[in-house]
Amino acid sequence: MAEKVATKIEFFANLSVIAVALLGGAVLLQSLNRGTPAAPKPLAGAGAPRAGTKLLLPGVNWAQHELTVVLVLSTQCHFCTESAPFYQRLAKGVQSRDIGLIAVFPQEAARGEGYLKEMGVSVHQVIQSNPSTLGVRGTPGLILANREGSVTHAWIGRVSLERESEIVAQLK
Repeated sequence: MAEKVATKIEFFANLSVIAVALLGGAVLLQSLNRGTPAAPKPLAGAGAPRAGTKLLLPGVNWAQHELTVVLVLSTQCHFCTESAPFYQRLAKGVQSRDIGLIAVFPQEAARGEGYLKEMGVSVHQVIQSNPSTLGVRGTPGLILANREGSVTHAWIGRVSLERESEIVAQLK
């Protein structure tokens, strides 16, 4: 009789170990499918301004447009250059809408204008300012601001296809 009880206990112990292993595997798979730290969600991670932050850029009339897209770029940033096709599509997509498009460079504005012209990206305004004044650490960065100049969304880093979809969805 004691042997039957021991066999049943061993059976249920093994069953419990298998159940815990399956649960652990499911949790691991779910966490892997959520994305990598290299592709942060809007306003996630270090280097992005927080929602509600008021952007201080001299000469920008935030009230002029329903939304303003602020591209934070550098002429020395290869990720900025690699993202040029998206910026071209973005510029064309906002042309007939109430959305402003501003580019901010740490380099002088004339150099930024030349860089954008080479990439075939047309914007409403080019401003020379340190990205840190916008709460951005690193380029490229893309910030959406409302009529008050307050941040609604921000993405920092190279623009992936997933990020393109997130950005376009916020502009609709």
